[in-house]
Amino acid sequence: MIATTLFLSTMLLTQQQVQAPVLKGFKLGTRHVKDLPDNGGYQVFQKDGKIKVLTRVAWVRHQHAKKYPPNPKGTVRITESGFRAFLTPSDGVAATGGRLYGIEVGEWGGGIYFVPKDRKSFSRVSTRNTDCLDSFGNDIYAFQSLDHMMFSYADLVQVEPREGKWSTRVVKSFTEAPSVVDRDGDHFVLLMDSEVLALRPNGEQRQIYKINLKGERFWCMTILPNGQIWIGCDSGVTALVPTANGTYKPFSYIPIKA
Repeated sequence: MIATTLFLSTMLLTQQQVQAPVLKGFKLGTRHVKDLPDNGGYQVFQKDGKIKVLTRVAWVRHQHAKKYPPNPKGTVRITESGFRAFLTPSDGVAATGGRLYGIEVGEWGGGIYFVPKDRKSFSRVSTRNTDCLDSFGNDIYAFQSLDHMMFSYADLVQVEPREGKWSTRVVKSFTEAPSVVDRDGDHFVLLMDSEVLALRPNGEQRQIYKINLKGERFWCMTILPNGQIWIGCDSGVTALVPTANGTYKPFSYIPIKA
């Protein structure tokens, strides 16, 4: 009992020592969904390793105005199942004989593709929408999910060679498709409807944050190089700041000017 009390006290002290990050144009606080302006909510993203926030309306304008550089030499273009993708040599994950790419386009298709080193062709490994694909040591894992009309799946899979071809093997399945999946160190981070989860490649999971704001939609997430997890929602922004003992301390922000 004494040891448990000491542990809880240490964890609380560690969390109390964590300071709220400064977010320009925002202040700490929460507000009711019924009081929200019609701006579509808030989009978080990062630039040069720093957090940036725009309203969803401004974010759409920003994306439409964005200019993209020409595709580099060796880019493989995929056009099928109603979507286009450009697989550049610097993207994807290195694999035996070439590179693997995860494509996310929701109900329009997506999947996992393999491009050999000569970059003159490609093969489709999986037809399932792929949120995130990355290597962990010598192994490659992906999270695939979709929740659209009659289609619903959410799987952590390992991508591995089998009988001379690349294939996927399900490690763990979920009943709910996450809104966002990203990589953070030795695990994936999943933004679910009511919680944020850390998921290791072996299928072990733990809850990072329980979402308690009723009626909110949490739809976007970005992880900064310093380990901070930022989430955009209807009323503002939430930051999950890592502590020394491996937990996270949450801070909620609302705009100074509505």
